[in-house]
Amino acid sequence: MHDDVGASLTQIALLSDLAIRGNGVPTMTQTNLNKIALRARSAVRSMDEIVWAVSPQHDNLASLVEYVSRHFDGYLQGSGIRCVQNLPDQIDSRALPSEFRYNLFLILSEGVQNIVKHSQATTATLTIVHQVDDLLRVSVSDDGIGFVENQSPTGDGLRNMRERADALGAKLQLTSVVRQGCVLHLEVPLPHG
Repeated sequence: MHDDVGASLTQIALLSDLAIRGNGVPTMTQTNLNKIALRARSAVRSMDEIVWAVSPQHDNLASLVEYVSRHFDGYLQGSGIRCVQNLPDQIDSRALPSEFRYNLFLILSEGVQNIVKHSQATTATLTIVHQVDDLLRVSVSDDGIGFVENQSPTGDGLRNMRERADALGAKLQLTSVVRQGCVLHLEVPLPHG
C-alpha cells in the first residue's frame, strides 16, 4: 500500500519539476500538469483506501458493501460509462477481518479499472448478493468490446486478482464475449467471526 502512495507522490514531484521547467512549451507544460493532477488524485484515493482498510469501525460486511459501491460509482464518474448497481436491500453487520475486506476490495477495484481502461463500454454493472449459504457473490460486468480467449489479459492485474481470490478461498471467473463485454464473477466464502 505504502509503495503505491510513495510512487505516486514521487511521480507528482517529478512532474511538478518538469512543469516548472516547461521551457515555454505550453503543450508539454499542460501535459505535465494533467499528469500531476491524475497522480495526485490517485495518491489521495490510495490514502483513502489505506485508512478504510485499517479502520476497525469498518470491519463488517455492511461497510464493505457501502465502500465498494461508493468506489465503483466514483471511479466511473467522468469516464462516460454509465454505472448500474444491484445491491442487497438488507446487509448484515457480520464482522470481517480487515485483510479480507482489503483483498476483496482490491479485486473489485482492479475489475472496474480494467473496464475504464480497456472495455470501451457504455455501461458497467456491480452486483452483490449475500445468500444464506454464507457465500458472497459479486460480479463486475460491462457491455464493452470483450476479448478473444487467446488474447485475454495477461498483465499483473489479472494475476494479482487471482492471487487475492486464492487468499480469500474464493472462486474467480472471468468470462468474455467479443463485442458483448466481460464479466468478473467472485464467489467468496464469508469468514465466521
